[in-house]
Amino acid sequence: MSGWRRATGLFAVLLALTACGRGDDAATTVEDAHGYAPLARGTPAVAYFRLVNRGATARTVTAVTSDAFGRAALHETIIDGGVARMVALDSLLIAADSTVEFAPGGRHVMLHEPRARVAPGTVVTLQIGFADGERLRFEVTLADRAAGAGNGT
Repeated sequence: MSGWRRATGLFAVLLALTACGRGDDAATTVEDAHGYAPLARGTPAVAYFRLVNRGATARTVTAVTSDAFGRAALHETIIDGGVARMVALDSLLIAADSTVEFAPGGRHVMLHEPRARVAPGTVVTLQIGFADGERLRFEVTLADRAAGAGNGT
């Protein structure tokens, strides 16, 4: 085999390995992250965002955490018998090449037990954990829920 063919073959193998590697993981991003500070002491903060999977494979969210809070949880508001209620989500599948919205009246992240005073304007870091062990970190600025939209979860 000539040197040129060998080099071309090696390049093709490296290109294929790169495509099969962690490239899909990097294609999962967070957009439009925002949230609301607690309304009163002892009430949770809430975070909303778009979780975008531009990859060719589905991903499963298995956890959400924040160093600023003792507990963070994925929730979804559902209508049951005409009454809205929140249910905790143990996991969430994000299909390949799709977007999942976290928005008022739907999916959201509840942030409980702040480790320090959390006021409007506070920026907190959240981490989303995936079934494959990958973690995606992003920042959320918490606004004043009482002053604007977002009073519902």
